[in-house]
Amino acid sequence: MNRGALRDEVFARLGESSGFFTNAQLNQWLQDGVDDLCLALEPLVNQSTTNLLTTTNEYALPSDLISIKRVSQGGSGAWKNLIETKYETLFDQDEDWEDDTATSPTHWYWRVNPTSGVDILGVFPKPTTAVTSGLRIYYSYRAATMSADSSTTGLPLWLDRTVVLYALYRCRLKDRDETRAAVAAAEYRAATNEAARKLQKHRKSHAPQLVPQARNY
Repeated sequence: MNRGALRDEVFARLGESSGFFTNAQLNQWLQDGVDDLCLALEPLVNQSTTNLLTTTNEYALPSDLISIKRVSQGGSGAWKNLIETKYETLFDQDEDWEDDTATSPTHWYWRVNPTSGVDILGVFPKPTTAVTSGLRIYYSYRAATMSADSSTTGLPLWLDRTVVLYALYRCRLKDRDETRAAVAAAEYRAATNEAARKLQKHRKSHAPQLVPQARNY
């Protein structure tokens, strides 16, 4: 559903069409619901590559990133997974780790720049060989903002109803109806938990089962 259809669904659940709840408020609460689901479930994943630079160990991460799942280096046909570590751990192992170099890095870490607040991906040791598009991350990300009524959530279609439940919950809060707000919150949590179970299912459990041929003796 697009944003206009999602908003109509919220109004239908409320038994209203306009007035006390404005379109602007519903648009914001629908977007908040999308964001809440992205953070809770991480249903959206993507990969991004950048150039691996010599004597450079830190790179800015995508602004929509939620969580890093995997980091690899080497470039097409030569990818190798890097080992995850922590920024603090590197100092525990070697106070001068930032000066260490190697042909290619072996580890990665994730930290936030305390000055700019920007998420940073770091690699260790600093590479001495540059590789075009030689650093790749696999990560979960936040859906883009719905800028118009024709915009969609960007989530899997079956999650749209859960976004509606979040907006309904926010409406009940504005209405100061604590009983209905609690019911809406419980319905939203139940739908979110069910979505989590669906996303976490092993894909192989849905595959056809191989049954060995057998014959009577």
